[in-house]
Amino acid sequence: MTTNTEIYFIVTDHILSRLPVQSLLRFKCVCKNWNELINTSSFIEKHFNSESNRLRLMITKFGLNYHKNPCVRPFDTYLLPDKIFSGCVPTHKLIYHGEDVGDIRGIYGPIDGLFLLEKGHYIDNGRFGWWNPATKECRLIPRVFFEVEDGLEDNDRRIGIGIDLATHDYKIIWVRTYWNDNESDIFPKVYAAVYSTKNDSWKHLEPNFSHECQICMSSQHCTYKNGPPIPGEHWVTLFLRGGSIATMSSKDVTQAMTAFYDIWYDKFIYELTPSCKVLFYDQTTKQVTSLGFEFDGIGFGSCWVLSYKESLVPIRKEKPSEKDNIEYFMVDY
Repeated sequence: MTTNTEIYFIVTDHILSRLPVQSLLRFKCVCKNWNELINTSSFIEKHFNSESNRLRLMITKFGLNYHKNPCVRPFDTYLLPDKIFSGCVPTHKLIYHGEDVGDIRGIYGPIDGLFLLEKGHYIDNGRFGWWNPATKECRLIPRVFFEVEDGLEDNDRRIGIGIDLATHDYKIIWVRTYWNDNESDIFPKVYAAVYSTKNDSWKHLEPNFSHECQICMSSQHCTYKNGPPIPGEHWVTLFLRGGSIATMSSKDVTQAMTAFYDIWYDKFIYELTPSCKVLFYDQTTKQVTSLGFEFDGIGFGSCWVLSYKESLVPIRKEKPSEKDNIEYFMVDY
């Protein structure tokens, strides 16, 4: 027979797992039992998979703002409602604003609500950090260096993130190729390293594939290598559509370079148009709707449209330093 105490914990667990992360962070202070419950891995997983924790769109933009003198480099992240209706511009909530951040290069993920942020544009200054926007936690990742010959410059880099389900360890793989100035060609060796969050360290790899191999790595538990043959005059991208690989191609290469399709989310295709607006196209109603963002004042930047769910997954070290915060990563790291 279930006791009153057991019923209390069952009901408490059910109710708390349906609340947003911001409320749960406050409720940790209610009592010791609630704090311990909210910190358990089983509760974190249950909350993440709860029906009330719906998939939402996150839009992040970064670039030079010429409207200010001197110009600054803002990094803004917005969260949209879980339901978007054709013909209605949705409201959006600013969840992070950095006024003048450093050399942001990319944002990868999410995986279990976590993002990987990348900074650096030169051969030896790549820096990474884990970021949980819901809990506002940030974790600096130690830098890794590759021993390369003199005369080599950055050519290309590929980054993938994933989780080792056996050890529940979040990992990063970083694959790099370099340009040989002396030979005016790509240096044939491929460099790679894997980062383990649990060990907080990098391990260098010796890839056995050619530098000519085209690799596309996704944060959604998949890596594509040498995809299906597509006519050379077509621009193409591969991505996940449900449980399948989908292909979007364009014969007009010029158009493909001025617009990109970052995510196919349910029945919507999102596009950053040449007019610097983010739109979605509803294939059912054949209607195009603005998401309410215009980036005509942002130069030399990027826009990321991401599919996101809140998460309580902790990412801080056991003994975080004063530098393990998003502001330090954005501005000073």
